[in-house]
Amino acid sequence: MNDQPHINSSNNSINRNPLKFLDSLDDYKHMVLFYEEPESGRMIQFRFIKNGLLKGQHCIYTIHEDMDISLIKNEMTNSGIDVEAFEKMNLLAIRQIPDPKKFREGSVFGYDSIVKGILADLKHPSIFRMVSRAIPEVKKEEQVSDELDVERSYHSTFGSFGGSLLCSYSVEEIEPRKRGKWIAELLQNHHTAIFIPKSGDGMAFNLE
Repeated sequence: MNDQPHINSSNNSINRNPLKFLDSLDDYKHMVLFYEEPESGRMIQFRFIKNGLLKGQHCIYTIHEDMDISLIKNEMTNSGIDVEAFEKMNLLAIRQIPDPKKFREGSVFGYDSIVKGILADLKHPSIFRMVSRAIPEVKKEEQVSDELDVERSYHSTFGSFGGSLLCSYSVEEIEPRKRGKWIAELLQNHHTAIFIPKSGDGMAFNLE
């Protein structure tokens, strides 16, 4: 990941095993994942979901409208998650969500409305985990700008979110001219970060 910003290891305890890092994480974290291969991204996402399910937590995995839910279910099943069983227990939900940019009030309002609608279906009180991202594509500057607005809004009020949120980004899809700047800003608006390059030698660390 040539565009990854410099990490000061004296201020961050870097873990070279992202999966073990995930397994040891406390709840109520706002996490960001940067990956170069879709398979690596799914591996982290599904491990995050599986850990929550095994704790009896509600887990939500959102996809955008152009994606196939059955494909995600098959990939989850192949990763070792008993999708059918956890769905019957009402612990796992895979939801298609609209593009929040379509909301007249803007992306921040739109995504907040979408998430609140999903969480309203959960039984309270309940700790939950969510894998989600607001804007379907971040290939253009205005798309990244909208996504950052949502991330800043969520991170500034994350204490009231009530669960853990994993936001995922394919590095090569991020608008290239200011990619390093965008990644740096995303790091400023999360509690923890995971990087998975094509080499497979990933790293994870706390940002607090």
